[in-house]
Amino acid sequence: MKYDLLAIDIDGTLTNEHHLLDLDGVKAVRKAENAGIRVVLASGRTVQDMRALSQFIGTTGFVVAENGAVIYDRLTDTLEVEGSIENAHRAFKAIKRRFPQVELYTTLPGRLTEVVIKENIDPELLRPIVKPFGIKAVATGFAIHLMQDGVNKAKGLHRGCDKFGFELKKVVAIGDGANDVEMLAECGLGIAVANAVPELKAVADYVTSKPYGEGVVEVVEKLLNGEF
Repeated sequence: MKYDLLAIDIDGTLTNEHHLLDLDGVKAVRKAENAGIRVVLASGRTVQDMRALSQFIGTTGFVVAENGAVIYDRLTDTLEVEGSIENAHRAFKAIKRRFPQVELYTTLPGRLTEVVIKENIDPELLRPIVKPFGIKAVATGFAIHLMQDGVNKAKGLHRGCDKFGFELKKVVAIGDGANDVEMLAECGLGIAVANAVPELKAVADYVTSKPYGEGVVEVVEKLLNGEF
């Protein structure tokens, strides 16, 4: 099958173990773009982060931000947001009443639908607290995202594909975290990098032999060589 889009997670996939962009991975992304495969960046990061990353990395696909709640197309400057942040704020206040030690991941503004906290508490303890607000607590290995129940990267990717004329079955998705499970499960080809969490490897069609950005390089090479 010919794949039209390559959806790539950022943290833990296109970055290395030191949380820095893997430059060989970035070169592979540009190689894919030059071969006519548009690259979509899909992350839990803010849309501002994703817009900048898209520009500097050199991707032409839309971006999926805040774990699927926000999609943005840099080329047409169009933004779509599903839901709002109010319930996440209410859920965070309820958490603080029960666990005062919980802290925001950052105090910088910019999130449209989520509240993100430091991953210094078991998210299982938070889930019964946030559920009445229609919020779920998702740990990514970097932070805990308090996000709307029913939102995930697969749904955001699906919305973007519908809007810009792509088919989900012709998308290759690469990730490493639990917040990538739905995306890998629902795309045409789901790939986990070698450093991915076990639950992601369990749903992946392929697991790379190398971790982080090296895994991205491996995928792009196989994709361009017709091995997928």
